[in-house]
Amino acid sequence: MKTSGNFFFLLAISLSAFTIWSCNNDDDIRPEGQGQMSAIVSGEDWEAQTVSAGLVQGQFAISGIAADGSTISLRLDGFGQGEYPSYSGTSNACVWQPSAGAFGFVSNAPMGLGRVLIEEVNEQDTLISGAFFFLAQEPATGDTVTVVDGVFTDVKYQIGAAPVGDNFLKVKIDGQLWEAEMVAGFAGGGQLNISGTSTDASRTVALFIPSDITPGDYDLDDPFSSDYAAQYNPNSQTTLMADGGALKITTHDKVNKVIEGTFSFEASEFIGPASASLTGGSFYLKY
Repeated sequence: MKTSGNFFFLLAISLSAFTIWSCNNDDDIRPEGQGQMSAIVSGEDWEAQTVSAGLVQGQFAISGIAADGSTISLRLDGFGQGEYPSYSGTSNACVWQPSAGAFGFVSNAPMGLGRVLIEEVNEQDTLISGAFFFLAQEPATGDTVTVVDGVFTDVKYQIGAAPVGDNFLKVKIDGQLWEAEMVAGFAGGGQLNISGTSTDASRTVALFIPSDITPGDYDLDDPFSSDYAAQYNPNSQTTLMADGGALKITTHDKVNKVIEGTFSFEASEFIGPASASLTGGSFYLKY
């Protein structure tokens, strides 16, 4: 049995599947045409360097990532102008992640609450604008964070799958070959996240590795205990973390942002009986 926290990692991986659609992250430059997102987090000004939005697992999600790797993500059970409240028991969720790989604070935890207002949807240019605030709780510790005066302006959104291009991720899952229909990568906060998903983002295989990783062999474990980690989501309600596995990086060109390798791992649920064996995995990614 593993520590709780599967809600956040499921959300984070779902969001990463479309983050790459809108921009390739650069530590110093905000990509043009992607919109803006800002807020005050625990009394401190916060501004996203990259912002993206799109339909994920049947819900609409907006995600902003700051230069230091901190993230605000808004996941809404609907799409269109209006108010979306979040509190314990609702499917609407506002998430604060203080750094890449850290535990998330969520607004639909027992002590959380929040509200997202979509003020304008420009369907012709696929842009969305609105405001938000939330009180979020980290489920494992009970700690809270307050996010106020949140706004997102002219954020480019996407409905449907983005082209994969030359990227691929494929693996045998319990003996059956599965090939991702979308492959994404994000480097930030010293970590490189690689995820392959189905078109509807209901199934995901993800790898969490240091962004400066060099070619070689590495042991895989869960994201809570290792810098080299893996995760498998067989559906939108189930999260399986690596119990042990192997990763081989064959190429990593950090200048041109190209990485490829192979992997395999055994995975099990945080709390529950579900498990899976992932073998013969391989990937190629331009991120």
